[in-house]
Amino acid sequence: MRYYSIFSIKNHSLNNIKFSFLFVFVLLIICSCCYKLPVVNDYHLTLEPEIRRPGFWISQLSAPDKVIMNSEEIKAFNRDVAKKKLILQIDREIINKIKNETLKKEILSMYNYLYTKKLYNEKVRLVQNAFYKEVYENININKINNYKSFGFIIKFSNQRLIPSDEELFDNPTYHYFDRNQNNGLDIGEPVIIVHTSYDNKWKYVMSKYSSGWVRSDNIVNADYSDIALVDRVKFIVVTAGKADLYEDPALTQYITTTRMGNRYIVTGDHDSYYEILIPQRNQKGYVYYKKIYIKNEDAVMGYLPFIQRNVLSQAFKLLNSPYGWGDMAQEQDCSKFIQEIFLTFGITLPRNSSAQVKTGINLYLKKKNKGQLNDIINHILIPGITIIQIPGHIMLYIGEYKNEQYVIHDFFGKTIKRNNKVYNLIINKVEVTPLSLGQEGQTLTDRIRSINQINIGSFN
Repeated sequence: MRYYSIFSIKNHSLNNIKFSFLFVFVLLIICSCCYKLPVVNDYHLTLEPEIRRPGFWISQLSAPDKVIMNSEEIKAFNRDVAKKKLILQIDREIINKIKNETLKKEILSMYNYLYTKKLYNEKVRLVQNAFYKEVYENININKINNYKSFGFIIKFSNQRLIPSDEELFDNPTYHYFDRNQNNGLDIGEPVIIVHTSYDNKWKYVMSKYSSGWVRSDNIVNADYSDIALVDRVKFIVVTAGKADLYEDPALTQYITTTRMGNRYIVTGDHDSYYEILIPQRNQKGYVYYKKIYIKNEDAVMGYLPFIQRNVLSQAFKLLNSPYGWGDMAQEQDCSKFIQEIFLTFGITLPRNSSAQVKTGINLYLKKKNKGQLNDIINHILIPGITIIQIPGHIMLYIGEYKNEQYVIHDFFGKTIKRNNKVYNLIINKVEVTPLSLGQEGQTLTDRIRSINQINIGSFN
């Protein structure tokens, strides 16, 4: 029985490289057989108030400001992630490595995943074959050619499995998980544009972490030199859970919002704001950089130092943030929550939990370390740099209190039992919980599949 929702990764070979794209499978926190269970939302986790504060956990650390990895070690960590093909390296040569036949298989696998499922639209109607026929024709699969280009996302975009805004649900009355939603792409995110729909309204794009269809109006073509520019100049990293972007230095003319971990070229550092550049499309359709403004309390120059104090502080900035399946409504799910935190240190983690636990140092793997879990949990876990995976979910370990191990994680809910009846309890946010939190007699600890440390060496 599953607790949580996240994505699965499917690997594809692109000229001898494996590209992992986010592909939604059966991923409800409560297994699909539980869709018909009644829902309750009047339950509250009983926690002492201080447990929900970062300072409480920081105060328990012996050396909260000790550097875990320096900048060179972080680069080495990121190289290892890339070497394992857990992300797509967007470099000058990547376009030549993308084979059309592999691309066709990837696009069709996403389409077939939805086509073979019994799904309902937002009008509570069963999706008919006529809808899929129209989508298939628009995919324009036989027109995939060798023309591919670099580009930028110019406004927050939902990345879809098929070129359609239609929301598709497993259950006619359970509309929390749009199976057509693959990921969310923020303004300024670099992509590779590899195909266009028949009606020209959609582009199939590959980002560093995922693939899917994005509205053409939300993308601008660019040269590789534009993509690489942010690595050669000064930049800021967003450290707020969400940060507003403005047209003016007085910060009164709101444009849009961006999320934790995103990088932007900086051109000015002032008392209350940074001047930054975001890619946009001019009247001729070409990329240009627009100067905009962000509050300096929402970002830092360069990356944050990778220390436990900062990791916990960043995680708790997202406390109570709504859960967002595949970044729906520009929110985050469990693996995006983890990814955003570590991006503020320049650490590149994959988008999916099953890939995230292939990074760093593995401390526990259920298949290999049977019988060792309790000893590892009680003696080896390090707060702030330990990620814990259970089937379909991932959490950040934050410390021990009163002989209980605690985590912070973004989760949709769990099942509870009342009067011998089972209910779906909706939490739907980032929350602190003990590992003893259970589902029908099985705790989070009981379900642990893998434990990893985000590091390349020892840290004591």
